Amino acid sequence: MAAPILILLACASSLVGCGTSPRDQLARMGIPFSVVSLMSAAEAGDLHVVRLFLEAGMTANGTDEHRRSVVSAAASGGNPDIVALLLESGADPNIGDEQTRTPLMGAASNGHAEAARLLLARGANAQAVRADGMTVLMQAAAAGHPEVLEVLLSRDVDLDRTDQFGATALIHAVMNRHAGTAQLLLSHGADPDVRTRTDGAFARETRASARALVGRLSSPAKHQLDPSFHTLRSCVKRRFRRGSGP
Repeated sequence: MAAPILILLACASSLVGCGTSPRDQLARMGIPFSVVSLMSAAEAGDLHVVRLFLEAGMTANGTDEHRRSVVSAAASGGNPDIVALLLESGADPNIGDEQTRTPLMGAASNGHAEAARLLLARGANAQAVRADGMTVLMQAAAAGHPEVLEVLLSRDVDLDRTDQFGATALIHAVMNRHAGTAQLLLSHGADPDVRTRTDGAFARETRASARALVGRLSSPAKHQLDPSFHTLRSCVKRRFRRGSGP
């Protein structure tokens, strides 16, 4: 008799109860049965709540009003266990939002290497391109996440592809002062002097920003950058001085 009594006591003290449906459990927890609530749980890393939503019949491919997906939320939050569960439940690893941002982009831009590995293993496109022309590699480089870059560089990615403003992943790393990231890209063969075709105000602003960056990085002792980064800095300096860069 002791075991049944313990079970009853556990049920009585539980907010989610025993013997109730997953949807009822969510209701008892005060969680609305909606895609937005599922996305919040996925991004926050609440595996139990995500399981309840899926068991209650919520699709793993749900999206919000901006077409951002549940798996994108999980990947952006750095929750590989939830990413894995969603993928096992049929989530599309390449589903894009209204800006064509994919789950892999969410993982890459936020520095979540394990989530990126899981997505790639399930067919995520390492060459996916955002609406503004930024690739997954560019987003990881711009944010300065070398672990994610290593994951991406193990795939067949285009190191020297340019976005709509003419910037490569290497230039994004330089513009955001990520010396280690730039060095990693250089070691994998990124070209520091890719010729691009760009025009317009944004391109001019980018060139101006690059000139300012080169000036800030002019003191090797202060920034402790190794020779490969100084070589890159010199190439960038020459490009922007002659106006041929992005």
